[in-house]
Amino acid sequence: MQFAATAPSRVRLPSGVGRYDIPLILQDKKFDSGVNLGYNQFESEGFVGNLFFVNGKVHPYFKAEGRKYRFRLINGSLARYFEMYLGDESDRFHNFTFIASDGNLLERPLTLQRILLGMAERADIIVDFSKYPPGTKLYLVNRLEQIDPRKPTGKLLNPGIRMLRFEVGPRRPDNSVIPAYLRALTPIDRNAAKIIRSFRFERNNGQWSINGKFWNPERVDAAPKLNVPEIWKLQSDSGGWAHPIHVHLDDFRILSIDGKPPPPEWRGRKDVLSLLPGDAAEILVEFRDFTGNYMMHCHQQAHEDHAMMIRFDVVP
Repeated sequence: MQFAATAPSRVRLPSGVGRYDIPLILQDKKFDSGVNLGYNQFESEGFVGNLFFVNGKVHPYFKAEGRKYRFRLINGSLARYFEMYLGDESDRFHNFTFIASDGNLLERPLTLQRILLGMAERADIIVDFSKYPPGTKLYLVNRLEQIDPRKPTGKLLNPGIRMLRFEVGPRRPDNSVIPAYLRALTPIDRNAAKIIRSFRFERNNGQWSINGKFWNPERVDAAPKLNVPEIWKLQSDSGGWAHPIHVHLDDFRILSIDGKPPPPEWRGRKDVLSLLPGDAAEILVEFRDFTGNYMMHCHQQAHEDHAMMIRFDVVP
């Protein structure tokens, strides 16, 4: 798993880690009535929490200068999806600029009002606080309702859960730029992939499996060749459960989800794909740098820990 590398100097994105380039780890955690953090390692379904954290703190605040910031969001929850918005005191929602997904810059920036994050997914966004008068308060808001570990309900909360408060200060000099173009993306050629593999993410007798098999570190479930493109078909077929699928070693490109092109924010290189119940996706994989033993698994932690994982070996 990686975060987006700093762009070349000619692309002057907001920089300075911890100053204008800020990681934001989004989590929910479950506490009992005695305010004890709860986790049952033998619970195979997982759970959603009752308190929300950013960088380990409950509803923190951030004093922002009146300039552009880059925020690197990651969903660090066990089973909760987030749909994040930028809201104000009146619960109006504002645009931000989306530039990278799962550690990879997009070809061009996107202007969005929302971003969906499954477990372990990352999103880099830019917020320009110079647009707001000093003293303005803005909020990073999760609006996606989820009441159990299965999946989000699909309902948007109104106004939502304010997870982080931004307090806007005076304008400051800012030589950072949001360019019209970020990086080149290799055109997708699905016809170059002659090998097609299928993986079904299933629930068998209350346990999690892929293609009807449980994790076995001694078993090789696929052996793709180095620098040879393949199409992997991923199917969520587990009776109403969502699965964020993480492929180790290299990134992939999404060809389709339920026969349709992916949304613009998912058209770059990724290493996590969120499958909602019944989803069928096709991804183009090509392992370019290393041979060896690697994994693909569901990143819902309880599913991963209870055998929803395969081993694949990249061979010469």
